[in-house]
Amino acid sequence: MASAPRWGLAGALVSTCLGWALPQQVDAADLNCNAATLTSPPPGSTVADVRPLFEWVPLPGVERYRVRLVARVQEGEITTNIDTLVAGTAFRPSDPLTTFRADIRIAVTGDCPAPGSLDGIATRYRVDHGLACAIGKPAWDASTTRLTWAEGSSTTEYEVLVFGTPDARLLGRETVRSTVWQPRARLPAGTVLAVQPRCGAAHGDVRVVKTSAD
Repeated sequence: MASAPRWGLAGALVSTCLGWALPQQVDAADLNCNAATLTSPPPGSTVADVRPLFEWVPLPGVERYRVRLVARVQEGEITTNIDTLVAGTAFRPSDPLTTFRADIRIAVTGDCPAPGSLDGIATRYRVDHGLACAIGKPAWDASTTRLTWAEGSSTTEYEVLVFGTPDARLLGRETVRSTVWQPRARLPAGTVLAVQPRCGAAHGDVRVVKTSAD
């Protein structure tokens, strides 16, 4: 006869005679496979940080957490696949999850020996580094023939592109570190100017303006 967990054979016989229901022994591995609730960043949110700090609510009795994270760019390629153990209730990736934009799925459990699929337990986020690498709409001053724009908070340099009309042919491009650009030659009215901010390896959205007549 198989022995009953914790209570032993005597306990099993007594409980059978008296009709008691013994408490079931809970396997610690089952508890460790429960998913923790992420609190920061807010679940489902879009963040600008390419190395976001994830925080979650502690699980009772759990000291080490298994963090599984998958980052996928818009083209479908997986750029990051993390499966690691951490102490405490916070985790920040050691490397950038993307250089621009990516969809993130992350699941945090205890030290689960067989965590299974992320489906159904993962929390979703979106990383958009363009949010931290953004500028306002450029302004063209025909009297001074200068293109100006507001400085981006994390921007290191700007790429200015010049397009002709009506064929939108690229006429030239120049990389600058200031927020002012002036062409070497006079531009005809209607020329399209575009500014794209860069923040290290990442880049922000292109902002466009047309030149006007004097």
